[in-house]
Amino acid sequence: MKRFIPLICIAAVLAGCGKVDQASKKDSMPVVKGGMLDTTNETEENTDEEKAEKTSEAKGQSDNFKPVDKVRGEEKQQPSTRSAYIAGQRTGSAPPQVYIPKPVKPPARQSKTNGNESGQEDPTQNTPSNESPEKAPPRAVFSAALGGIFKEGNIPGYGQIDISSDSGNCKFAVTDLEGDGNEEMIFVCGGTSAQSIAVIYGIDEEGKLFEKAGVSPDITLYSNGTLISRYSHAAGPSGDFMPYTLLKLSADGKKYEAVAAVDAIDKASVEAAAQEAAGVGAEPPYAYPEEYDTSNSGKVYLISSPDGSGDLRTVDVTEYESWLAQYTGGASVISPDYKQLTTDNISELTR
Repeated sequence: MKRFIPLICIAAVLAGCGKVDQASKKDSMPVVKGGMLDTTNETEENTDEEKAEKTSEAKGQSDNFKPVDKVRGEEKQQPSTRSAYIAGQRTGSAPPQVYIPKPVKPPARQSKTNGNESGQEDPTQNTPSNESPEKAPPRAVFSAALGGIFKEGNIPGYGQIDISSDSGNCKFAVTDLEGDGNEEMIFVCGGTSAQSIAVIYGIDEEGKLFEKAGVSPDITLYSNGTLISRYSHAAGPSGDFMPYTLLKLSADGKKYEAVAAVDAIDKASVEAAAQEAAGVGAEPPYAYPEEYDTSNSGKVYLISSPDGSGDLRTVDVTEYESWLAQYTGGASVISPDYKQLTTDNISELTR
């Protein structure tokens, strides 16, 4: 019996040691690592705020540490105080140096423009406006040009002329010559002035005055854009026929372009000049081309290029009328309502 008592005691002692060991494991002290407390075992009882604070302490930062700014996608940098190293200074503490980080530029943000749901820039917003400034009414532009002519003798496109003695022979008309709804202005200054002229003006897309034709003052306008400008006098035996230049409006309606120059030889005028020459013992100045007068009309026509550089055609009246019909056939003659160049008539355009 005495032999079993020690064995029972030994077993009791071993059982007690096992309980002590389990208690020591449960209540064990935190392990110190590198001068800091390792609290990794206290996981479930610590809050997120405590974790952040302890993590901040582990990094050696202050209590004002803030986590990464996830909104900007960049890590916010906070001013920090460090001890700057000063060369040659080995004793004492160096003055603190404040490090100020460069500002972090936020990422570019795309804005929705004009309902563009994709967020991309609307290219139409960068297109300069095609709207032109407000234009003056055509009649106001015509009135201003006429005012300059009346006061200063300044004809746009031609410069100064003296109209003081012939102002009574100057007239103008504003009308739609082409039937396109846009008005043109015709200014005519005739009489005894050596600078007599007729000018047709239009208004361009920018609302500015421009010249369509500058011709002699004796003109005939046709509804199809044909213009006949007669010379101020005849140089040869044309009789009652007045030489002229025929012009045609260009396809874009910007200018009247010269097509041909036309003159005539009148048989009666040739014979009268021959008699006059014979009376003084001189040779006849002209000869009538009988071979071209196939219609026996007593008149033949000379058709040439406007500048006289092309071939000269001599034709009888039948061929001449057929040629002219290409330009005036079926068109009506325009009769503009001319008004004298006076201040009242000029002002009337804008009333």
